[in-house]
Parts: sequence; structure tokens; C-alpha cells
Amino acid sequence: MCGNKMETAGCVHRRPDKRAWVSLKCSYYPPHSTCSERERMGTVISNLLGADEGNESEHSGVTKLSSSAQWQLHFNGMKDSNQLLVIDFFASWCGPCKFIEPAFRHMAVKFTDVSFVKVDVDELPEVAREFNVNAMPTFVLVKNGKEVDRIVGTKQAELENKVTKHRGGQ
Repeated sequence: MCGNKMETAGCVHRRPDKRAWVSLKCSYYPPHSTCSERERMGTVISNLLGADEGNESEHSGVTKLSSSAQWQLHFNGMKDSNQLLVIDFFASWCGPCKFIEPAFRHMAVKFTDVSFVKVDVDELPEVAREFNVNAMPTFVLVKNGKEVDRIVGTKQAELENKVTKHRGGQ
């Protein structure tokens, strides 16, 4: 269960034994599409909106961290900074993750004073565990090395509002 009482977005969850990610129907919301239908929809919409599989850091301001060394270097560099770090925990096979990717890239272009990174939970499971990620997509906002906020699911407006709130010197 995602704990997402109002929206259907958090449909990808960690199994109870925490060894693998599986698609489950969200038990908090009235019946909705199966995850496979949502994944197809997310892929189609992402493709229509121009999402690509390549390294998006060159064009969008989003950095994909693919190794523990990259993660540690980036995170340790941000610990003493007052700059906001927004971490998108995703999986390549996650439909909702694909659905929100264009909006996440747009925010990275819009908020150039914020560091936007993507962490694939299958490539860096230890980082996902460190941040207690149990559903995807999960967005964790970090400032001065400490988590200041979290959004689970494809809540674009809420994510943008929280980025706006925390990006200043507060």
C-alpha cells in the first residue's frame, strides 16, 4: 500500500519482503486501471511529449546517477550547500514514472537554481533503501543533506509547489 489516500499514482510498490518491485493496485482509491494499462498509457504519453531514453542531463538539467560513486560524489557535494536537491526515484519499467518524466524535466529547466537528479531503484537499490523508498515514483527534496519534503506518485502540481517553497533560503 502506498499511503496515497487521494490519488492513484503510486501503483508500483516494494514487495513485503522488500526484495523486488511489483505492480499492485492501490487499495486506497476506488478501482482504477491496472498497472499494465497505466504503464502503456505512461509510455505513450511520454513518447508523445518527447521523453527519451538517453542521458537527459545535456538538454534538460536533470542528471541521472547510475553508480554508487556518482551518487556519493553528488550527494556529498550538496550536503554543505543551501541549494535544493530534488531526487526522482524511478524504474525504467514504471509507467507512472514515465508519465511524469516530461514534467520533471520541465521543472529542471524552469528552476535552474535547483539540482534535479534521477536515481533508478534497480541500479541503486542501496540509495532507495537509504531514503526508505517504497513506491514509485518518489520525489525526495533535500537541503543541507537533510530531507525537507517528499512526494509519492505523479502529483506534478504538488511537486512544483514544494520545489518553489523549498528552493529559497528558508
